[in-house]
Parts: sequence; C-alpha cells; structure tokens
Amino acid sequence: MELSSAFADGIRSTIVINGVVRNTGETALTVTLDDVTLTSSFGESSLQASTPLLPWTIEGEESQNFEVQFSRPANANSVLLDVLGFTFQIEGLP
Repeated sequence: MELSSAFADGIRSTIVINGVVRNTGETALTVTLDDVTLTSSFGESSLQASTPLLPWTIEGEESQNFEVQFSRPANANSVLLDVLGFTFQIEGLP
C-alpha cells in the first residue's frame, strides 16, 4: 500500500487522501468501511466519501487506486490513516 497525495481542503473542512492498495496474494482481498480509519489527538474522524465506494474487492495480483475524504478535526495539523493495519502519519496540514 502507498499514498500518492494528502491535503486539507479548507473550503469543505475535509482531508483528502489518494493512494493505491496492492494485493500481492493469490486470493481476493476485501477492504471494508471498518478497515479504513483516520485518527488524531482529537479522536476519530468520519469518512465523508470514498472513490470507488467501499467495500473494495481487489483480486489476487491486482491493485486498486482510491481517494478517501474525512472530516477534518479542528486544529489538527497531523493525522494517522490506517488501512488494513497499514498506518501512515500525515503531517503539516495547514
């Protein structure tokens, strides 16, 4: 899994994150709403949108590009994105 971009959208008060999930296994992998979280020192943020819509089913040896949008916690300049146990720290949010 890797992230390609992350930014704060001040107009909509959201954090927009783009990336790709790669399934290196032989069987299908399903990513559900429960598998994708965004947290900060202010708690967990709610998912506002995902493209494609969750759940994602990724066949073996395939990948899925995605965009997720979360409500932005007030005053948070860093957050943690967790997808299937892979955690990414996103810092420097304006």
